[in-house]
Amino acid sequence: MDITFLGTGSAYPSPCRGASAVVFRTEGECWLFDCGEGTQTQIMKSLLKAGRITKIFITHLHGDHLFGLPGFLCTVSLQAGSNPSKQHVDIYGPVGLRNFIHMSLEISHSQLLFPYSVHELVPSEDHENEQFVVQAFKLYHRIPSFGFVIAEKDRPGKLNREQAKRTCVQPGPIYGKLKLGSSVTLENGQIIHPSDVLGDHLPGRKICILGDCSGVTSVGAAKLCQEADLLIHEATLDDDHDGESQGKWS
Repeated sequence: MDITFLGTGSAYPSPCRGASAVVFRTEGECWLFDCGEGTQTQIMKSLLKAGRITKIFITHLHGDHLFGLPGFLCTVSLQAGSNPSKQHVDIYGPVGLRNFIHMSLEISHSQLLFPYSVHELVPSEDHENEQFVVQAFKLYHRIPSFGFVIAEKDRPGKLNREQAKRTCVQPGPIYGKLKLGSSVTLENGQIIHPSDVLGDHLPGRKICILGDCSGVTSVGAAKLCQEADLLIHEATLDDDHDGESQGKWS
């Protein structure tokens, strides 16, 4: 699991710093959070590949978090390979995001070769797969803005090789099945359960990514980020703005 900062600049990109864009990557998953102007160029300078992005999360609709999205989608389309229809990108963000993407692509006559879906967010709605649960929560900003919590589900414990040998489990593919939580039946008919050879579950990790804000909108939202392993928070304003809640929205 790693995080790549493609851009951390505010308002507009500069020669030495890109506008807001962060990539969260783990085995089998590669997600982009915000897509400021120049993100497609920044990703080309990194070890990442645009075509590996499967989900895009937009914190809010200010240009320095959004203007790179149409161009980035076109880059993904160009790099989609011989079977672009097999690639699908889910895009999450505030109400208005679907219209922005549609109008940008329509006016520029840009045709994407891969399917995509836009999900306009409802706070506290969970988005889940086999590895992670992603939850959006509201932030105080001049326009609707979201923070995101990526909560990894508990992982299987480490394989006890000595215990596996005692239960006649041979090294190989069977180890992999047990690590994934599946029971296996040996040639002698003996059934081996993951709990027979695995240690205690490893607690999942938690990453919190906040967009522009002067605070969260509720105690419940703040609790979502408690005990996070990593917190990514914008730091644009100085202490004179501490505690401000301009642009409250419900």
